Amino acid sequence: MNLDNTGHVLSISDTPETGTEVDINLEDYDFDGNRLQAYQWNGAALALDEAKLAALDQEAAAVGKLEQIASLKAQLASTDYICCKIVEGVSTPADYADVLAQRQTWRAQIDALGG
Repeated sequence: MNLDNTGHVLSISDTPETGTEVDINLEDYDFDGNRLQAYQWNGAALALDEAKLAALDQEAAAVGKLEQIASLKAQLASTDYICCKIVEGVSTPADYADVLAQRQTWRAQIDALGG
């Protein structure tokens, strides 16, 4: 088991080459998602650090929000050419009404996410 300087788990291996060797039943612990790093070794067992778990969950939510914003911005970028066509007079807003409406929805979602 590899620990950080506060004793929180960084990784667990059944064949450790470095780190702390421990004899525990991993099925006794909930390591879903980022929960592994919320466990702290106290010398005899792993204990769930609720404050660390809350911080990890908050961090994961922030990353998820940023990924969502990036995805929405990519969708906007992929349809920018339509706006150029309309500005240049090659097409009309009516030609792309559905795409323009979708772009408004994407912008509203980005704004709601704080992007």
